[in-house]
Amino acid sequence: IRLNVEPLPEALILEPGQPVRVLAADDGEADITLRGTPLQLLSFLIQPDAAAPAHEGDTDMLPRLSGLFHLEQVDVQPLLARFTGETPAELLAPLINEAGQLLKRTGEQFWEDLREYILNESGLVPHPEALQALDRESRSLAERVDALEARVKALQDKTGASRS
Repeated sequence: IRLNVEPLPEALILEPGQPVRVLAADDGEADITLRGTPLQLLSFLIQPDAAAPAHEGDTDMLPRLSGLFHLEQVDVQPLLARFTGETPAELLAPLINEAGQLLKRTGEQFWEDLREYILNESGLVPHPEALQALDRESRSLAERVDALEARVKALQDKTGASRS
């Protein structure tokens, strides 16, 4: 998987395996290339329902990559039982699971707060609604300029015809 992370100048090449590891930054062949900001790429690779970033290559891979690093809750009781015995594991596993859920919710809230901050408060990027409004205004202005050019041309044609 080639990840072109903006604004990094070189691509990162990932090879899914045990574990996923960064091989190198190079121009090697990749089945799929994902392009986007770090936040877009992290969102896509962590959240199973996130929108796909710009991509090239094998689009059949996209559903398999979405949420690639999403972690499901792990049953820790058997693992704990190996180290502490059954009874302590039965008591500790629910606490560990609850702590894991709390960390997961905290992480999700952190990413949501970060997204909101970047979009609404930081001034680093324009808000999508502002970009859409700018796009509408520029299209409207382009249409008015085209109409004005047509009117000027018609007037020029009319004054040129009246001179003859």
